[in-house]
Amino acid sequence: MYILGVNNGHDRAAVLLKNGRVAVGIEQERIDRRKHSSGKELPWEAIRYCLDFENISIQDIDLAVGTGLWHFNDLPRLLTPFKKATCVSHHLAHAYSAYYLSPFTNSIVIVWDGIGSYMGQITENISLSSSDQSGLRLYEAESFYLAKANDIIPIKKRGVPNPKEVMEIETLPADVSVNFEQSLGNMYSSVSSYIFGDWRESGKVMGLAAYGKTDRFADVKLIEKNDLDL
Repeated sequence: MYILGVNNGHDRAAVLLKNGRVAVGIEQERIDRRKHSSGKELPWEAIRYCLDFENISIQDIDLAVGTGLWHFNDLPRLLTPFKKATCVSHHLAHAYSAYYLSPFTNSIVIVWDGIGSYMGQITENISLSSSDQSGLRLYEAESFYLAKANDIIPIKKRGVPNPKEVMEIETLPADVSVNFEQSLGNMYSSVSSYIFGDWRESGKVMGLAAYGKTDRFADVKLIEKNDLDL
């Protein structure tokens, strides 16, 4: 059995599983030479690389699984070339990769990310709000899952507005304020943009954190009464 996993959005990639084991995987940037290769279309060059590696065609794929960010609602259309396909949210994909590669049978999985999938398109069995009080669409920022017996159950999700969509709005009501930094993922993205001029370099920020001084910038984060204030 062949299962193809595809990531769409930024850092597009494809991975091919054969009988439950990874046969091959590659990021699109390795082929098109575009750092953090992004786009609305599937990473077809990465997909073809995986197919060629196994000497198979699209018709040999038993299941295609797609995930993405703000293009999440386009995935069903993009996956039509495959005979069977399904979509999972950006955060659920993170949760699966963390849980199934861990040594734990039962665990709590927490996903703190900058921007995930649009909450209105998520089909997980959980009550979600897809917009805030101003009508702005909400995207995954924090997700909590219970993982046990090879199953992942959603517990809670919290969403934040997409900065790109807010910037396209000429005026907001006077009584509406939008705070993009109310998640740990967005905090990393903001710091990454400040240091490197690119929000996608959050991994470098994580690496640099090991060289940080604990007696400096203590006011960057504050957790009080279980609420995160940045």
